[in-house]
Amino acid sequence: MRLLIQVIYENFHINLNHCWSATPSSIRNTSTGPKMSFRFISGIIIYWCRNPASTGRNLSSFFEKLTPQTTPNSAPQLAHMMTNKQEASEYETDSEVAPKGRELIDKLSKIPGGTKSSKDYEAICRDIIDYIFGRDLRDGRSQKRTSEGGDIFDLIYRVSPKHPFWITLTRDFRARVILFECKNYTDPIDPVQVFTTERYLSASALRPICFVLSRKPVNKNAIMAASGAMRESGKLLVFLSDDDLGKMLLAKDAQIEKGGSLEYMEENDPAEILDQIIYDFIAGIPR
Repeated sequence: MRLLIQVIYENFHINLNHCWSATPSSIRNTSTGPKMSFRFISGIIIYWCRNPASTGRNLSSFFEKLTPQTTPNSAPQLAHMMTNKQEASEYETDSEVAPKGRELIDKLSKIPGGTKSSKDYEAICRDIIDYIFGRDLRDGRSQKRTSEGGDIFDLIYRVSPKHPFWITLTRDFRARVILFECKNYTDPIDPVQVFTTERYLSASALRPICFVLSRKPVNKNAIMAASGAMRESGKLLVFLSDDDLGKMLLAKDAQIEKGGSLEYMEENDPAEILDQIIYDFIAGIPR
């Protein structure tokens, strides 16, 4: 037992003796104390293998909340409890953030389509992105480029993924930054505009993903063009209309207003809406 504690401490930088001393005395002073300590250590090893980066900062709070009634009966059960706690934290929202999805929807609806309102549209898109995904997308920057005789406004974000969706997306596509293209067009996006955006993306530069924001749903020909870019060069273009943004904003409001269980948080998770849109697109790519 002593050797096991020493190995864990030296390799994982976790002082298990300290964590054990932080558990309630009602657990430590029972006849099962020695057996329970072995369960804890075994469970911590399992948990560390799953979540190496977060183990150290989560152990103390986890041990302090244990009671005789909630003490696990096996190492796998302990690992499962700790993993669920970590998963739940991915859906936590800042209690100081006030719901403002409906306000953003109202502002978005009042911006007219067309080039004259392009900057206003970019500004509201940035507010929406920051509100929905601010925990994972950081350091947003605006840039303007000219193509096909018009101005294109881009928002580029550095990815600092915490949510499982962003972790998976950036891992699968080897992306370090995420591009949002704000198209305040009065007409649906066409294939020519897709080809213009696709040329700007670069898998080798770790910039293979673009979310194309537009006022109206994209037409079928543009989706076919995006499918070709995905199939041939691994570049992902995801189209989001005002309606899509509205659904995610309302979901974010529901998370903040009601909170609740992990299941409820997942049900009202804006990232789940985004993930479904990407899944439908990829599943529909022809062979």
